Amino acid sequence: MRHPWIVVIYAAAMGILEAAVVVYLRRIYYPAGFGFPLSPMEGSILRVEVIREAMTIVMLVCVALIAAERPWGRSMAFLVAFGTWDVLYYAGLKAFLGWPASIFASDILFLIPRPWVGPVVAPVLVSMLWIAAGLRLHRAEVRIRPIDLAGVLAAAMLVLFSFLTPVGRPGADPRFPWPIFGAGYLIGLAVLARIAFSRARRMKTGRNLSIPPGPL
Repeated sequence: MRHPWIVVIYAAAMGILEAAVVVYLRRIYYPAGFGFPLSPMEGSILRVEVIREAMTIVMLVCVALIAAERPWGRSMAFLVAFGTWDVLYYAGLKAFLGWPASIFASDILFLIPRPWVGPVVAPVLVSMLWIAAGLRLHRAEVRIRPIDLAGVLAAAMLVLFSFLTPVGRPGADPRFPWPIFGAGYLIGLAVLARIAFSRARRMKTGRNLSIPPGPL
């Protein structure tokens, strides 16, 4: 990844910009403050929101494609960009609106293909893990074993399932399935730790082997 901190700055600016847009939306639809049950949104505005979210992902993909030449570097750049965008989005809402009052406040996280719901702290934790992974592993010399790939897929599926299946009474603040999310997050954290440790060990071994022997 070329100039990773430029990727961070770009994504941070995107997050603040999106927070500004949401300030306007909440002033219109939630003048008394955002919360559940949610106020209905006009169908035309909802379609615009879906398009806005889709274009946000396109922007993040484009900056990732520019940031690196190879697929691995581009993937890590996307993780950094997405995670930074998400964290700065919530930081912007806190600065502009004083929301959320608690990191456990529920939010609509995404609308594609259907609404994702969860406490603010959940996507922020995922984003922080993505930022750490992207900045730590964007350079070469990373070996992904089949078990690592399986772990990543399992973690992604569990976290995604937790966002798509909150339960509760209609109109009430949904209950988040923390055990499912926690299992997925811990699997992802374990995979990242194993890859980072393996890479560090190989680099250390390589440096030791490159040291010329001293005199006998």
